[in-house]
Amino acid sequence: MPSTRQSSTRQGGSKPAPKKRREAEPKWHARFLEVFRDTGNVRLAAQEAGVNRTTVYFARNNDREFRITMDEARDDAVDLLEAEAWRRATKGGSDTMLTFLLKANNPEKYRERHAFEHSGPGGAPIKVETEDPVAKLKAEVDELAKRRARKAG
Repeated sequence: MPSTRQSSTRQGGSKPAPKKRREAEPKWHARFLEVFRDTGNVRLAAQEAGVNRTTVYFARNNDREFRITMDEARDDAVDLLEAEAWRRATKGGSDTMLTFLLKANNPEKYRERHAFEHSGPGGAPIKVETEDPVAKLKAEVDELAKRRARKAG
């Protein structure tokens, strides 16, 4: 007997399957995001929201909307840190903070550069053998064969 149930795919003019409804947002999300936005600290925000940080990471990995909102909250927290760093660098007289901000905002100009040079003994150039290893091995085998022949003969 043919099924009267409609397929969830569009075939022959049938209606598309209804979109899956998003379940209600857990109560802890709003409080977690509020504290996380202000602190940038998952453990502290989870504690304030009354959940374990494992619950937060599970939600982040399984709920796209929560992950996007959490990323936005992290960006807000970083913005607060940058504003405080800027204030300390310009108003508080922190040379360290000023250096950090210069490196972060113009890394091509202010990043630390390291150059490593390698040399052989006494600063001489490093000797690099470019001989074909197979040819070298054949030559060694030929030399051993000649030695055996001389001993035998």
